[in-house]
Amino acid sequence: MKDNGCFVSKIQYTDFSDNEIKRTSAYEKLQKYARKLKEGQMDLKTAFTHFGLSLLFTSIYLNDRQEISFKFWGDELKELDENVEKSDNQSEKQILDRFNQVWLNWKDVTWAQYEKSKMHKIIEDNFYIKDEMQAPGHEFSRQTSIFRLKKG
Repeated sequence: MKDNGCFVSKIQYTDFSDNEIKRTSAYEKLQKYARKLKEGQMDLKTAFTHFGLSLLFTSIYLNDRQEISFKFWGDELKELDENVEKSDNQSEKQILDRFNQVWLNWKDVTWAQYEKSKMHKIIEDNFYIKDEMQAPGHEFSRQTSIFRLKKG
């Protein structure tokens, strides 16, 4: 990057002050998105994507490290599959089916996940943060800032 150049990057982090992402059961999360799908507030792709992101982002509360992974949900996802299979709720079945097809390809992968202030420190070790913005339009925008960075 040139000395006076800058670049834009979207960076995801955990905001422990954000009550919207706090721990709820996998089934409560599924119910939330199934209701939105049934009421036409979300299409299937958006519903299963948000369900997967919600599970992934809240998995940080299930371990004592700064990591996220579906594996931290343990038997709860297996139990969810068993319970939804017996259910009549087609929206729940559709979301869980697509989630299992798409998201669980990464069921054993673990990602580092930092709290917002630590992520800022990591960035500021190498760059100057010129701007930080959130893109509106999705429920996880507070955890995914868009940064305009310059050489530090």
